[in-house]
Amino acid sequence: MVSDLDDEELIKLIREGNVKVSFFLGDKTIDRNIQINNFLKRLGLPEHLEGHKLLEEIFKLCLEDDSYLYNMKNKLFKELSKKYNKNYKCIEKCLRYSITICWDNMDYEDRDNLFGYSINYNKDKPTTKQFIYTVTNYLKNTLVNIDLRDINRYT
Repeated sequence: MVSDLDDEELIKLIREGNVKVSFFLGDKTIDRNIQINNFLKRLGLPEHLEGHKLLEEIFKLCLEDDSYLYNMKNKLFKELSKKYNKNYKCIEKCLRYSITICWDNMDYEDRDNLFGYSINYNKDKPTTKQFIYTVTNYLKNTLVNIDLRDINRYT
């Protein structure tokens, strides 16, 4: 059992890739992908939309590496277009449609928690960049998180 190992042995196993790191909540193990998927469903984005898959991948990438947030067009969207074999404009169009669906289906309470007063709810919806940046920051602050960069400091 992994919990019987001391910190150094556990760090060694994680770095070698011999242990799958999950997130623990009491006696339940919750994978980050499941947490992101559930959050997107809570925002009102159906799973059958292609944008759901794209947003899920975007949030995973952005949570792992902050540089994606600051270089979306040249880094993030290019990586997605290579991975899904789609044009950059097609990816952007899928994201805009998905964000519109989210915005229309989202509860006012969730909108207020995520965006505060930065957007006039009656007139505007967030840009793609605003939406990705805001939701990523929200996920960073709320997901149960094991940061591998913190583990690397001790090795």
